Amino acid sequence: MIILLPDKFGIEGILYAAPTADFIAMIVAASMTIYFMKSMDNEKVSTDSAQHILQASRQGLIITISREHGSSGKQIGKVVAERLKIPFYYKEVAALAAQESGLHKSFISDINMNSPKILHDLYLSTTAVQQAVTAQEQIICKIADQGACIIVGRAADYVLREYENVVRIFIYAPEEYRMKRVMEVYGDTPAEAIKNIHHSDGARAAYYHSISNAQWGNAHNYDILIDSSAGVEECSELIYMYINHIQKIKSCS
Repeated sequence: MIILLPDKFGIEGILYAAPTADFIAMIVAASMTIYFMKSMDNEKVSTDSAQHILQASRQGLIITISREHGSSGKQIGKVVAERLKIPFYYKEVAALAAQESGLHKSFISDINMNSPKILHDLYLSTTAVQQAVTAQEQIICKIADQGACIIVGRAADYVLREYENVVRIFIYAPEEYRMKRVMEVYGDTPAEAIKNIHHSDGARAAYYHSISNAQWGNAHNYDILIDSSAGVEECSELIYMYINHIQKIKSCS
């Protein structure tokens, strides 16, 4: 405004610049607030419907799946859940945590992705984020209390560290395979795929470390690690056979 208004109003344009800029900022802020409030109303509808997402299940193993970005871990978990006929939880965790805490579903869902690249620890230590983390942990425990299920992500393997009958799985793959998967699923360019892989993995590692003080992806934290470049069906079959083997051992004992 300081640049534009003097051309029309002369020296007085400088005096008009500040109130004009404030007025424009007020209009922009009001518009953005209205848009955000409407989006929250829409989100509330989907969050309200989450009250029926928590599914009862039979007694059995609780399977947690941690995965590198682009490793098809979510797809593998879903196939295994269908074969075992047990509940599958992914985005449902964020929806249920939002219902539990009153926080916005999108905020809880995107905790990992929203954390700045350099200031992970500072961001994750803020009050709002800690409230979201606590809500997630409470929901993960409630899910586990229902019985056998598969939970993808959210550091569920650490959250359920005191639970018995938990199988902790980590799914990884060569970067070339993950890059190809990310390009296929999200339509990224090669450069975007690499950038998003590194950002997502870094954010997941920071989140895991912030609540556990342990290293995400460390082999000692898991019962089985799987290279998913063998294929979704092949990895799903391997996990299915592994779970059945454990169940047979437990039933005999």
